[in-house]
Amino acid sequence: DDLLKDFAQNPDDDFEFMGQGNDSSGVFPLDPPSFVFSDRVKASSDDYVGLNFDPEDPIPSFLPDYTVDMTDWPIVDIEAQIASWHQKFMVIDHKIAYIGGMNIKSTDWDSSQHLVFDHRRMNFDATQEEREEVMNKDRDSDLGPRRDYMVRIDGPSVQDAADVFHKRWSYLMEQGVTFSENSSDFSVRHDQPAHEDGMQVQVTATMPKPLSEQAIAETWFNAVAQAEDYIFIEDQYWRIPWLVDAIAQSMRDHPSLKLIVITKPIDEWLDPGCEWTYKTNQQLLDEFGQSRYMTYQLRTFDHVVTWGIDETESRFVNLDTHSKMLIVDDKFMSIGSCNKNNRGIMYEGELNAAILDPVWVKRQRIRIFENLLPEGTVVSDDTASWWQQFEDAAAWNDSVYSAWDDEGWDINNGDGSGPLPAQYIPDGFVYSLPFGDPSDCFLEGVGPDMTFRNRSEGL
Repeated sequence: DDLLKDFAQNPDDDFEFMGQGNDSSGVFPLDPPSFVFSDRVKASSDDYVGLNFDPEDPIPSFLPDYTVDMTDWPIVDIEAQIASWHQKFMVIDHKIAYIGGMNIKSTDWDSSQHLVFDHRRMNFDATQEEREEVMNKDRDSDLGPRRDYMVRIDGPSVQDAADVFHKRWSYLMEQGVTFSENSSDFSVRHDQPAHEDGMQVQVTATMPKPLSEQAIAETWFNAVAQAEDYIFIEDQYWRIPWLVDAIAQSMRDHPSLKLIVITKPIDEWLDPGCEWTYKTNQQLLDEFGQSRYMTYQLRTFDHVVTWGIDETESRFVNLDTHSKMLIVDDKFMSIGSCNKNNRGIMYEGELNAAILDPVWVKRQRIRIFENLLPEGTVVSDDTASWWQQFEDAAAWNDSVYSAWDDEGWDINNGDGSGPLPAQYIPDGFVYSLPFGDPSDCFLEGVGPDMTFRNRSEGL
């Protein structure tokens, strides 16, 4: 990016930039480092730096042993550089942090209405005339509907997000990377007061060597192991066999535990993660069936009136589900940049916020479900009840989708000025998402640790 480099090369413009690569490659054991609790206490405040603590044994990670294989390609034997830094966060004045899955790009913005025609979801240079054409449904929005989450943090956890940035920044300066000569160090402020009515928030990261951290995996495995009622996942990907094995074990241990997954359809020709998505789905369906495991996709709908006999045309648009969400039992929620794939919890650069607060998590779960399900749905606190609400919503929307398909996606509705017949009106965003057989995937043989991201993720 020439403009970014221009800023980086000018030491007097109050704009500093360094780029960071991810050197993870080959075959290596996943060896999360142990830690000494007193070291973390000292790091939390300058007031503790000079204190002496009693000797203590290092605390090891409880993650299961795993050997990462980044050479598991079909046919060829190569070591490709596919690892990246995928974190999406910002810290403002050491007081506020935003952590989530949204890139700082115009393509990532949308409203929770996910309208087919939204004049705000246009390129920056769109004219007023072009925006009005979208408002009148004479033109598609430049950018498609998008679904994602961010959390805003105000309190002591902000310093933890700042610490992650500082570790990366200091490492690059020590390495003398390009533009480091124009970059300056800084100190993380550790004076954020706790809120009396605050909640438990942990900033969790995946970071490759030499920074070495798998805290996202540790919180996910811990939460899944304690799940008793439900696990809700809304994610761009569903191909994380390392964690799925732990989910399956928890479902065996707790016969009433249910798993609901909202994700995206698979391109069977081009998606290198097709095989592992289909294998994951098949594994869970075979063992637990649809009474305990369901997958859904999200669509939005509108219609336009043209001319001719069948003057009313449907507009179904798949939401670009970019979410990275995990909720367990109305107690635990994880939001951030880490997708449900092996690489995200093993060697990518990722950042999440883990929240442990039953009141807040329950409120967010209800808020999310109210947005997904038919308008006016009173979301139940009972898992079996809201499970049925999802099944009913998907069944209705599937029937509407089929009705339009049977009509060739356009119908005769008089002159088009009246309301649509009820059987042609979907409600909410939820549709069923059946997955195929792994043999349906063209790109077979890509290893579970290798399912690289698409180009829009910046590799």
